[in-house]
Amino acid sequence: MENQIDKKLLISYFSGNATAEQKRQITLWLDSNPDQEDFFYQCLEEWERENQETSFNSNEDFESLTARINASDISDAQETKQAIDKSGSNHTRTATAGRQFLQRPLRQIKLNLNKWQKIAATAIVLSGLSVLVFTWYSNRFTTYTACGKIKEIMLPDSSTVILNARSEIRYLTGWDHDAPREVWLEGEAFFSVTHTPVRQPFIVHTSGQVDVEVLGTQFNVSQRANRTRVVLNAGEIRLQIKNGSNDPAVKHIAMKPGDLVEFAKSAGQPVKKTVNPQVYSSWKNNRLFFDNTTLPELINLLEERYERKVVVTDNSLTGIRFNGDFPSDNLQLLLKALAATYNLEVTASTHEIYLESGNNRN
Repeated sequence: MENQIDKKLLISYFSGNATAEQKRQITLWLDSNPDQEDFFYQCLEEWERENQETSFNSNEDFESLTARINASDISDAQETKQAIDKSGSNHTRTATAGRQFLQRPLRQIKLNLNKWQKIAATAIVLSGLSVLVFTWYSNRFTTYTACGKIKEIMLPDSSTVILNARSEIRYLTGWDHDAPREVWLEGEAFFSVTHTPVRQPFIVHTSGQVDVEVLGTQFNVSQRANRTRVVLNAGEIRLQIKNGSNDPAVKHIAMKPGDLVEFAKSAGQPVKKTVNPQVYSSWKNNRLFFDNTTLPELINLLEERYERKVVVTDNSLTGIRFNGDFPSDNLQLLLKALAATYNLEVTASTHEIYLESGNNRN
């Protein structure tokens, strides 16, 4: 990763010309290499100096530069904008003002300026971007987990998050006492949320059109592909489903312990049922717990946890209901138990798992 991040790429990033993948690489690079921030800011300052000395031959030149700045990664950080705007620090207020200036429509900026006025105006725009970039990288925290890895995180309010494999969480490093506590999740995590004296809401945002709002409780959130699943272990939470429906019963769903709500973008409507919460949160203790688990549910778990495609070659297996408690780091033990319980022929390779009825053996 380090070899991929050089001065040329950072300059492209500051100029608003970096691709989405390059922006993600830079974020990962900064997260995994805190000592590289000096180099990041050195390049930023050099880029500012060079651009502050740029002259413009026409209004079109000035409009072109301003449009590039407006199209930079600021547009990729709309979720963080909402969180940053709620921060009470003077530094964040300055960043918010700079962001608001950058996001003003170009038609509101008077462009009949002389050469030096244009240079001064550009310096102001670039300065606002500099403050915004600094605030973004100094106030946000992002962490990832690799396949097969679990990580425990303590949030600014002392709430805890256990992040499952192949997951990502991000949030601001400082939370105001009079604003909601907000995190953004990709993947799966188990939350233990503390109460605050002023009863601050705690909101988990997912990319699956589902937000989870709580005051203090324990629950599991899984957002994989186009499906979001929330299971409540203790306390009370409310879901906000952002699917465009005007039905209050669909948009806001209250949950009690033992409730599972699943929402798939393709389905359009959430599904709610009562389950054993331990089945869906046992992973945080490095266990896999099955309680009358159906074959489709088992397949989803195997594919998500072990990143292997499960192929079922026999339709007669659809009625399988599986029970058991296994260590999550021993896939072979789980597959042997599955084979012995249902007389299956199980074949596992690096990328696939085949399930076939043992009755089909020759």
